Amino acid sequence: MNDHLKAFTDADFANRVDDQKSIAVYLTQFCGSTISWASQTERTVALHTTEAEYMALSLLVQEVIHLRQMLKELKVKQNDPSDVFMDNESARKLANNPEFHSRTKYIDVRHHFVRERVELNEIKVKRVAGTENMADAFTKPLPRVKLEQHRASMGLISQGQYEATKNSCNVDNQ
Repeated sequence: MNDHLKAFTDADFANRVDDQKSIAVYLTQFCGSTISWASQTERTVALHTTEAEYMALSLLVQEVIHLRQMLKELKVKQNDPSDVFMDNESARKLANNPEFHSRTKYIDVRHHFVRERVELNEIKVKRVAGTENMADAFTKPLPRVKLEQHRASMGLISQGQYEATKNSCNVDNQ
């Protein structure tokens, strides 16, 4: 059993027509079950896809740190770093390389705490193919087959499956 936190993030760059802000999304899993997810408009306008993805990563890492602390309080050891998956290679490299990058110096300092968490070995930022990134389900319409694949990977069930389970478990709707 995979007993550590695993998380996925993605961003929909400049998606909002009215203000060109990006949408940041993430989901976290523990022992193979999705335990949290979010989709929110980023506070500032990103100048580049890498920045939007890095800002989404920052949001996710805050959630992962919170969940790691909660697990610690519940006496659930997290000996290994939490795996954080993203499909943007430039943002992943930015998170894993603490050196100064002149091309990304405009990125707000508040997002660079991600690097600190990498250095503290609390997280590992890893690459996931865009087609396999479960967070993708929150950023755009997907073909039914891909959406169902992501839904199953998230440990979520369809309404029909829920109805069948509810009936077999004597769950009351009231």
